[in-house]
Amino acid sequence: MQSKLDEYCFMHNTSKPCKDRKKLLPTAIPELALHHPKRYGALSFKVSVSEDELQEVEQLYAPPEHEVFKLVPTFFKWAIESCYFDMGSPTIMLQTFWTIY
Repeated sequence: MQSKLDEYCFMHNTSKPCKDRKKLLPTAIPELALHHPKRYGALSFKVSVSEDELQEVEQLYAPPEHEVFKLVPTFFKWAIESCYFDMGSPTIMLQTFWTIY
């Protein structure tokens, strides 16, 4: 099953989608557009925010102890954090996500 999913993802991410005149969607090959966004006319709408500003807003609107952030039972959180620590707490990035998972 996993190999079929991997095959589908590879095919989808490395093939150019069919153009649809009724939709305003990108027609680039997803893998290329991800790594070379400027080539495909991607615009940056990034707003620079300092770490202090981010922490202030986080504490005000998304305090980490809020119930909504308790996504897993406490015993599972401890177990998974222990496993992550045993792995050396690798940095989670786009390139490493699935390996860590």
